[in-house]
Order: sequence, then structure tokens, then C-alpha cells
Amino acid sequence: MAYFSAIRDYLWDPNSDEARQVRSILSDTTLVLESAFSSDVAALTAIRRAGWIQVNEVYDLLRETAVGNYFWSVYSQPLERGYSGDEDRVLPSHYIQVANPDLNLLERAVDGKNMGLIRMYCPGVSDIAVQKAFIHLAEQRAFEFREEVPAYVTRAAVAENWVLEQIGRNNFATAAFPSYGWEANPLGSGYRLVPLSGLIAGGESDYARANGGYHLIYAGIKATLPGILRVPISPDPADQEILNAAGIHPVIRQGGNYVVWGMDSPSQEALYEATHVRRIQSHYIRFFKEARNLLEQIFLPNQPGVADRILIVMDQFARSEYGKGVITNWLPFDQAVDVSTDISEQAAITEEDTRVSLIRLLEGHLDINFFYVPTGLVKFVNIHIGPQRLAERYGQFSSAA
Repeated sequence: MAYFSAIRDYLWDPNSDEARQVRSILSDTTLVLESAFSSDVAALTAIRRAGWIQVNEVYDLLRETAVGNYFWSVYSQPLERGYSGDEDRVLPSHYIQVANPDLNLLERAVDGKNMGLIRMYCPGVSDIAVQKAFIHLAEQRAFEFREEVPAYVTRAAVAENWVLEQIGRNNFATAAFPSYGWEANPLGSGYRLVPLSGLIAGGESDYARANGGYHLIYAGIKATLPGILRVPISPDPADQEILNAAGIHPVIRQGGNYVVWGMDSPSQEALYEATHVRRIQSHYIRFFKEARNLLEQIFLPNQPGVADRILIVMDQFARSEYGKGVITNWLPFDQAVDVSTDISEQAAITEEDTRVSLIRLLEGHLDINFFYVPTGLVKFVNIHIGPQRLAERYGQFSSAA
């Protein structure tokens, strides 16, 4: 029996050592190839997917493996039109290994690129152990993980239990419900059920890039999910209240499209209840960790001039964020942002505080305070409406009989 996932895969005959590309799939047992094999293939011949790996020409793979051996090949590949392959052999342990903080595979993949906040998700994987492993990694590295509620869950109360009880509240997690929807099958007639994680994450990335930060959340009438034709459940207003209270973003139909309609996360702390606040904080952590103009100060003599230069850099950054609206504009800049060092000439700083700070300076630590008030988001528009009596507004009117 031949095993394949989609057209454009290659079938390989080990007897002739030839491979042919699949042009179309007529049934489970009938394929149309780009060209015929040079000789007939026996009915019982095992046909496998063919792949290739490129290494330096001086590297001899024969010393590492042999014909018939199986091995993992890791490479970059753009995602397009969803996934239509066979995941039967992919186990939860494979995902958990990727999320292992000790191996640190994901942070190593972005190290040195100063990409800011990294958001992770596993489309189509709702295994609790996998999701908890990635959430733990997000906690360790200031990442974010988007959870998924299984496709068979069609009630808001069950989704609430899944996120809050089965997985548990966490400051570094986000979730949407329903997590799946139907789109037109790009490979044939009918529909196919696909996870919404990729569409939501892609929209969030475009939104953040267009607005220069994470102070605007991908939610509301503009947060459409292109290509989604229907969902297992469209939460009604009562369901939306349940989901929003749990920090789950409802996916509802609005204006002819399915949109993300929520701004909160299933956080442990009230401070990070609004999704964008945790994202701003994590983005700053990741950004400052690799900011070149800050890294240039490392290993310099720990003198007041170094602190002054860092304060100037931080102040310029804060003013830029204030101008974009990442930091609230309801307060003057000096009240919305505090950039300072622990060493100060202010009388409020005690001698003991100064002594401790000087010891940290001698040990190589230069402490910079960067505190800010993030912007809030409009969650409700309350309109107070009602008729008024003319007599109350314009005074008493009388007419002669």
C-alpha cells in the first residue's frame, strides 16, 4: 500500500531506485504520476515518500546512517493553505520535546534577531500535556502560547472549564473559542475543518506590525478570519459573557464575517487580564534583551557616564512608545513613565540603599528602573439615552386661555 499526503509528493521504487511525482489522487488506491516508471512496480512493493537532505560536499553521511534507517530532518518551510498530511505518527512527546526549556530550541532559533515578543501555537493539537509544556516555556522565556479548545467542544461552559480547570490560568496564555472552523477544501469539493490558531496569530502579527506594537489587539469588527465559512458554534451574547469573563476570545459572526471578539486572557493576575498588557511587557523584555544600543554598554567601566547613556536611550525609547500610544496619553509623559537608576542624590535615598547599590555596581550590576503606564482599551461603550421633558429643560411654558 502506498502512503502519501498530497499531490506533489514523490513516490520511490527501491528496486529501480527511481522516484516519480504525484500529479493527482483519484482514490485511496489510484494515483496519477507525472511520468511512468521505467519498469512495472510489483504490487507488494513498499512505496515511501522520498525526501532529500543537503549537506556540505565534504561531509560523508554514510558514516552516520545507512539505507533503510529513519531519522528526523529539521528545516525551514513556509506554511501555505493549511496542512493536509498524516499526523498519525506524531506523538505528544515530539511537541513536548520542542517545548523543553533545557533544550531551548525555540529561543535558540530566534537568538540574536531581536524579534521582540515570540508567540507560539500548535495548530490542531489540543493535548493538555503539550499545551502545559508550551505555557511553561512561555513563562520561562517571556513568550506567549495560544491554547486550543478541542474541536468536539461545542458549549461555552465546557470551553471555560477546559481553559481554566484542565489547563489552568496563566499570564502567558491566550485562547479563542471555538478554536476550529470550516473552510472550502482547496484540494477538492466540500469543506474541511481547520484550526483557527494560524489565522488569528497571522492577523495579530499583521496588526502589531502595522501599528508598531502590541497596544492594539486584533479583535473587533476588523479582526476577520478570511476563508472561514462556518464554525461548530457561534457564541450567543450569554455565551460571550461566559467566555469573556474566563479570558477566552469568542469567535462570532459579525458583518458577514467571523471575527475575534475579546480582549482578555485567562491570566492569574488582574494586572495582566487585558491581553495587550502582557504582550507589551513581554515584548519589552525580549526587545531590551537584544537591543544593540544597550548591548554596547556591556563590559564598559561601570561609571556614571554609562548609566547616563542608558538613561538617554531608555528615555528616547519611552518617548517613541508614548508617541505611538503604547503608553497612555491620558497622563503627561513624566507621570506615565519613570526612567531612573538606583543611585540617586535625592534625600529620600537612605545611606543603606546607597551602600547596597554601590556593592551591586562593584559586582557588575547596573540597575535601571523603567516603569510605565500602558494604554487602556475601550471594552464597553455605555450610551445613556432617554427622552427629557421640555418643561425640565427649557422652563415652564403657559398660555392664556
